[in-house]
Amino acid sequence: ISTKIAIILVGKLSKIILKNIVGSKFMEKIFWVVDLILPVCMLILSFYYKRKATQNISIVSGFRTSKTLSDRKMWEKAHFLASKLLLIVGIILIITICLIKVFIKMKPEYLSLINNMISLTAFIFITIYVNYKISK
Repeated sequence: ISTKIAIILVGKLSKIILKNIVGSKFMEKIFWVVDLILPVCMLILSFYYKRKATQNISIVSGFRTSKTLSDRKMWEKAHFLASKLLLIVGIILIITICLIKVFIKMKPEYLSLINNMISLTAFIFITIYVNYKISK
């Protein structure tokens, strides 16, 4: 009987804790961080690629495709182009996400999903575009 009571108490206590955490300002702050991770990573990657372009070709890190690994000029071109695009898109996404979060009233988890899908799509399109440009 005592284990059943303990299980019921733990279940009810966990429901109360989860209800208070999920509906709290704490979770809204967490979603701000989650929403801005990809755009901030784009900015960091932009500076990294700018520095990486002037270094030797690396098979470990950088914008690695068969063309960039075989030709030094393609390596530099890809990194400089990706660096510029990541910087511009990263700044635009940070501004856009902040405006969306302030002006669109929606459940934070849905808004976070939308923001991250936008960021991820932008990341993928940058990669495809840079690959297309160096293939020409």
